[in-house]
Amino acid sequence: MPVEEPTFSQVYSAYIVNASYEEDASISMAKVFITACRRLVAMRAQRSRLDGVSETEFDVALIKKEQQDARAWVAENDID
Repeated sequence: MPVEEPTFSQVYSAYIVNASYEEDASISMAKVFITACRRLVAMRAQRSRLDGVSETEFDVALIKKEQQDARAWVAENDID
């Protein structure tokens, strides 16, 4: 069965919801956040319409930095 690609709204939601991985001390949230960052960059989400009306702009360099920060946090805090 083919895997269904996530929509932009789903990826953006995962990015927002899991951005608090550090405050929540959650390795799993950090890993989802890293994946969401990767997907946002892959989608080249410079400017996207979330609901057909409003637009959201993204700074790809900032997203990549947040991804690097999350990876470093996971490396420091993942005891598995």
